[in-house]
Amino acid sequence: MEPGNLADIAVQIMSGLATGAGTSVGTAAGEDVVRLVRDRLGGSEEGRAALARLGEEPQQLRTLLTDEIAGNAGFARQLEVAVLPTVKAGGNAHVNTLTVHGSKVSGTINIGPLTIHKTRGSYIVLAIAAVAVALLLVLGSIGTVNIINNFNGGSGGESKSVQDGSSTPEERWKFDKGMTPTVVDGVAYFDSMDKHLHAVDATTGKERWKFGTGGFLPSSSDTDGWGSPPTVAAGVVYSTSVDGNLYAVDAASGKRRWAFDASGPLMQPPTVADGLVYISTVAGILYAVDTVTGNARWHFDTGSGEATAPTVAGGVVYVGNGNLYARDAATGAKRWTFDADGALVSSAQVVEGVVYFGSTDDTLYARDAASGDSRWAFKAGDEVQAPPAVVNGIAYFGSVDGKLYAVDTANAEERWNLTVDGGVTADGGLFSSPVVGNDTVYAASVHGLYAASTANGRERWRYATDHAFLSPVAANGMLYALGADPSKGIDSSTLYALKL
Repeated sequence: MEPGNLADIAVQIMSGLATGAGTSVGTAAGEDVVRLVRDRLGGSEEGRAALARLGEEPQQLRTLLTDEIAGNAGFARQLEVAVLPTVKAGGNAHVNTLTVHGSKVSGTINIGPLTIHKTRGSYIVLAIAAVAVALLLVLGSIGTVNIINNFNGGSGGESKSVQDGSSTPEERWKFDKGMTPTVVDGVAYFDSMDKHLHAVDATTGKERWKFGTGGFLPSSSDTDGWGSPPTVAAGVVYSTSVDGNLYAVDAASGKRRWAFDASGPLMQPPTVADGLVYISTVAGILYAVDTVTGNARWHFDTGSGEATAPTVAGGVVYVGNGNLYARDAATGAKRWTFDADGALVSSAQVVEGVVYFGSTDDTLYARDAASGDSRWAFKAGDEVQAPPAVVNGIAYFGSVDGKLYAVDTANAEERWNLTVDGGVTADGGLFSSPVVGNDTVYAASVHGLYAASTANGRERWRYATDHAFLSPVAANGMLYALGADPSKGIDSSTLYALKL
């Protein structure tokens, strides 16, 4: 969530409690927000003054809090976790007037005093926006609200469209609060907003087991969140949690093997290679943990906020932050570092000695995996926030500009691009990696799921509901995707299983 947006919501919560509206928004959760903010800002004279004048000059507190959130990723994550249940509690409030427009917005979205900027996390923010509106109404901040929305034209239900005679997918099952799965040997393993790791039959959705933790399990990466799967290796499921633990769970029984305490919320999925499991923290620490004992072998501090999910290939682990770092996978020693013009919010993909990754400078980069030397750079129409799927010499990837691209990995020549519904001017955008199979590339956007020909980019079908989609996974003739209902918030996440 953008620092300014998070600060706005936190200040609104604090104002509500101060004026007696706390019972409507969840007093206990609201007090957690107050405690976090007071502990962070109360140590300075300026902070104490801003807290004391909250009722008279809330903007002063917003400004200080925005700066603190922007400069401290660990505090930002703690505050975001505290805000989520508070915003959810506001969902039962009565909304006097709710107007949904099909208006087009390219840069920001304004909801009363809350401005949502079009960035990596803005569409997840949209998913909680309607609930946040109810919260703001309870706090007496706004009376009439216009939500700018173009999710499936604002209509509910689902719609299917076929462009070239291909059959549309058939929904087999869905799982409330489920996230994107990893599918192994007919079992789908996925994290959940219900504070459990689940194992279900991949075909029927019937639950095999579930494992509870001390916090919800978003295991999020390039999409800010909310969708990357756990990792399964050698009969063990590895999953991260907001409670600060990396869990190793027996894949067959759901019994805990061990847990590693990273001393802070974990929001990125783990990667396993050669007896080590790699995780990155909200504070930018990369850990290598022994898969047998659960003890840390080494760690590396990227030094500048939350790092991306680690990728391991050829004895090297790659992790992004402001830079892309290549470290020796066994020892953590430096191999090379690359500094892009923008922030690296995309994890890396390594194929045949080339590392591919996106950046907020609107570029997909291809660099030599061993040396870090440039192979090429492809400029998209907007930010590239997830790594590509590289198949048969073509890199398929999405951009915030609302386009799905196919680029030749030999020379960066664009083969084709497909604009999904509306594109960036109608709050479209592709925020997660596509998946390729059967001469088809499958992509998820805030408007639905899309299937296109790998040869020419011609749309084969689309599957649209009132959910925004992220992170598709294809396995055994099925397509799995995370959806979230923008009218109910991220806590409404649903895992869809579709038969192709």
